[in-house]
Amino acid sequence: MSAEDNVTGSYRTLNSESIQFQKKIWSKKNESGCRPIGDMVLVLIDEPVAKSEGGIIIPDAVLAIRQLTAETGTIVDMGGGSFYWNSERSREFLGEAPKVGDHIIFSRYAGRELNGNDGNMYRLILDKEVGGVATDDGFSVTQRTRA
Repeated sequence: MSAEDNVTGSYRTLNSESIQFQKKIWSKKNESGCRPIGDMVLVLIDEPVAKSEGGIIIPDAVLAIRQLTAETGTIVDMGGGSFYWNSERSREFLGEAPKVGDHIIFSRYAGRELNGNDGNMYRLILDKEVGGVATDDGFSVTQRTRA
C-alpha cells in the first residue's frame, strides 16, 4: 500500500488522480443551436487532455466520463436575465458580471450537457453556478477527482 492510500474501516480508497483540461478554441459566435433564456448561461466546456503526462493515450470512453466532470469553460451566450440578481435572487447583482467570451469556473455537474450543432459539447447552467472568471494570467484547469 502506498503512502497515498487511505484506509477506512475495511474499505480502501485511493487518493484522486489529476485530470488536465485544455481550453477549447471558440469561434466567437454561438454555433451551438441553443439560445439561452432567462438566467441561463451557455458554456463551451473545456476538454480533457487526451494524453497523460507519461505519454499514454487515454481511451475515448474515459475522456467522455472525464468531460462530465469539467468545471471550466467559455461563456458563449447568456439569457437576458443572467447576472441581474444575486444567487439568492434577493437583490441586484453587485460587482462586475461575467460576459460572453469570459473563461469561467462553475460548479461540477452543473446544468445540462448539450451536443451542439457544431459538434462541440456545451453546458447550459444557471448564472448562480458560475463561481469565478479567469484573470489575464488565467487559472489552473487541473482537477482532482475521486478514484
